[in-house]
Amino acid sequence: MYKLEADFSADPIWCAKCSFNFDLDDFPLSEGLKKELIRWVVAFEGVVDLYGSAPREDAVKAHNDWGRLLTARVKSELGDSYKIIFHPYS
Repeated sequence: MYKLEADFSADPIWCAKCSFNFDLDDFPLSEGLKKELIRWVVAFEGVVDLYGSAPREDAVKAHNDWGRLLTARVKSELGDSYKIIFHPYS
């Protein structure tokens, strides 16, 4: 099982059991979807401030909503051979 989760400077697909971080190129995803996944990870840096202020609730919601949409697209492209869950930022 895999999870889609944004984290700083890491590809967003992880092992749901051991948290190993996979390279996006390990999956048969379209280049367009890979680029959007990377944009989503980069945008995460604007949502979460590691140096103090708490993230705005609306920014977290928007980022998580985007992640849910991306998860649906990943599931669609990978098909039933990969079980993907979404892990939202909270």
